[in-house]
Amino acid sequence: DDIVHEDYIKLISDEIDKNDADMIVFDYVKGSDTNEIKSSLKNQKKSKLKGNVALFENFSWMRVVKRNLYNNALFPEGYLYEDVYMSTILKSTAKRITILPKGLYGYRKREGSITTTSALKQFGIIDTLKLLKNEFKGIAAEKHYYNTVVNVSVSLLINYLRLNKKDRLIADEKIRSLYSTIDVRDILFCNLDVKAKLIS
Repeated sequence: DDIVHEDYIKLISDEIDKNDADMIVFDYVKGSDTNEIKSSLKNQKKSKLKGNVALFENFSWMRVVKRNLYNNALFPEGYLYEDVYMSTILKSTAKRITILPKGLYGYRKREGSITTTSALKQFGIIDTLKLLKNEFKGIAAEKHYYNTVVNVSVSLLINYLRLNKKDRLIADEKIRSLYSTIDVRDILFCNLDVKAKLIS
């Protein structure tokens, strides 16, 4: 039910020829119906993509990746937000990542999807993060994991504020199970972009 830019293939193909990147990250627009999305894709004035690629959202559909990077990487079965898991792994293994600052993908906000239903259900992402942590060893690799934790933390905070008192008790337990394994100094050690996102 989503839409791609009419020049999606050509623009990505040109970028591949130009930069021979392992991963190309591109922008997207949101909308609730086909006409709204098509109009946004066609008339997008300015891309919001800039800065540290590691801090971009983890949607699989906002990137194109060389096939060989998937050789030893699989989406985890039975986990919510498997994009978070896979995108973090791919970002950590890609040697050359380029940004195509143009909206190429139209994301339809649909009633009944994971992101529009129960805020509590979205805390299932914590199980995915805990699975992801097992994949990263050593400071260089852990940096990607902690960047992802920061991205997800912003979203979790917003959803936490949407919870009623009863659901907050359930979420509290999940949150403790994740953050008790993390030293904040490790997150702040990553880079200044992470610090800026935490502060904002």
